[in-house]
Amino acid sequence: MLATLGISLCPNDIYTYAGLLSGAIAHPLDIKVATLGELNALAMARDLDIVKISAALFPRIEDTYDKTSVGATSAQKGIGPKLVALSPNPEGTKVATPSRYSSASLAVETFFPHLSQTEVPLESIISAVCEGKTSYGIVVNEAMNDLKSLGLHVIADLGQLWLAHYATPLPLGLVAIKRSLGSALKTQFELWVRQSLSWSRANHDQAIDLALLWCLEKNRTLAEAHITAFVGSC
Repeated sequence: MLATLGISLCPNDIYTYAGLLSGAIAHPLDIKVATLGELNALAMARDLDIVKISAALFPRIEDTYDKTSVGATSAQKGIGPKLVALSPNPEGTKVATPSRYSSASLAVETFFPHLSQTEVPLESIISAVCEGKTSYGIVVNEAMNDLKSLGLHVIADLGQLWLAHYATPLPLGLVAIKRSLGSALKTQFELWVRQSLSWSRANHDQAIDLALLWCLEKNRTLAEAHITAFVGSC
């Protein structure tokens, strides 16, 4: 093992790293797959060498980590984190968020400062809202493409709000690497990721199958929509 790498279980990440996860691209990395909230906490503890994090977290860890040039995501028009509720005008102020350090959480804090956020595991966000445990929820995973069927109302598209206010897309995630690892490993890692994504595009169905093993919503259509929206060119 040369270094530890943490990636999220979202379809876009699994698809991007499918070449590495499958072993098609040889590498010496020890890969951990987790929710972005869990990865944020691991980055705060400086427990991983290379890690996908929420972009909003980076200023808190940049003493230890540098940004890489691969794996970054941002909210595209109409496709981004959603603030949802069971009704268009919910009572209460409690919001379920997968991570207080997420960019979506920052957006809610910016545009809805009267709301109170509480961390809830990613897989429990929707149930927390549907069961009335919280008035609102921040949906960041592929379920954002299927909210109507879940009976949820979109109170705000946080990406659209951010774009309208700041005239720039909401930065969602980035991949950080410990500065102590040096520039040579950083460059090599970026090459591995680009090779991995090239493999995924050449072996699309296999990469999608791998994504479905990890993602929360076991729905190929939702996974593909998420990948189309958030996988860049690296």
